[in-house]
Amino acid sequence: MKHNYTLAKERELKLVECLNNNLDDTKFNQIANYINNELGYNFDSFSHSGSIQTEPGDILGYVGDEIVPLELKIDVVESHGGGGKDIFKMLNPEILGYGEFEDKVKAPQQRWEVINEVLGVNISSYKEQDALEKEIKSNKVLINGRKGELARITTEVVHQYNDYLIPILQNTSEDKLLGFFNAIFLGYRKNIDKLINLKTNLIEIQVSNFDSDDITITHKTFTPKTQIKNITKKGKSLFIEFNKGYIKFPWTHGNKYQGSGKTLSCKYMFKY
Repeated sequence: MKHNYTLAKERELKLVECLNNNLDDTKFNQIANYINNELGYNFDSFSHSGSIQTEPGDILGYVGDEIVPLELKIDVVESHGGGGKDIFKMLNPEILGYGEFEDKVKAPQQRWEVINEVLGVNISSYKEQDALEKEIKSNKVLINGRKGELARITTEVVHQYNDYLIPILQNTSEDKLLGFFNAIFLGYRKNIDKLINLKTNLIEIQVSNFDSDDITITHKTFTPKTQIKNITKKGKSLFIEFNKGYIKFPWTHGNKYQGSGKTLSCKYMFKY
């Protein structure tokens, strides 16, 4: 099974080819025809935005000197993106990144103490932990889905980090927060704190029932959020609810194994 990002990128590239009349594919031609006929633009050409997005849009449509960013969502209820473990430093550089917070509460040391006790070893670094990956992954005390000791430590730290962030965000001016989160909605990844005039002509192309013979295509234009209703947590996710829609930030630990601590990252999901 392909990773969601890999599959999404393949689909975006295939759609760009259809939009530029370089590929004949029934379903993607349907989407291409919709984009050309239903959005109200007379597009000249299209390109893919690339693997690292610093501005909105998976696909860029060109109309003279104007660029219209398009987001392609196929059978997706929530949109998603990756902002890195230090994403909130772009809001305020004084905020601890997730990795910094783990170090502050000594989460790595907690993991190594548990590994040492269970396996009868004496490690004190991720390099040494990596060397024991096979033994760790085969030990049901350490790795047992969400019930394993390493996952338990990680879950506790995630809750602590959300509890750390919530009052900081609640005491930040709403205007600053709205600018920050609207930029994330629009697909900005870098220098969010320096953005002044956000491009709001982003169009989301929504495709439903893609695996059937009767796909449904609709679209919506992003409307900036104007009010934050609540800043809280749901499960292990930081959850920001707006007048309409939400963003949630589930903190994750990469692909090594559940709770490893090795690869810290922030994946966010949102709904307009």
